[in-house]
Amino acid sequence: MNEKSPPDRSDALRALRATRLRDDLKKLQEYWSRQAKERGILTEEDLERYLRS
Repeated sequence: MNEKSPPDRSDALRALRATRLRDDLKKLQEYWSRQAKERGILTEEDLERYLRS
């Protein structure tokens, strides 16, 4: 009996959650990237200078 059993519901929910979290992370990164660019923060050095001020 080498047949694969169908994925159970918890696997599907876990995959759905992982996809949603990846999408949320991408949206957050895009948001903060836009915020940084609007403030002229383009490099790590710019960020350090901004945080010190």
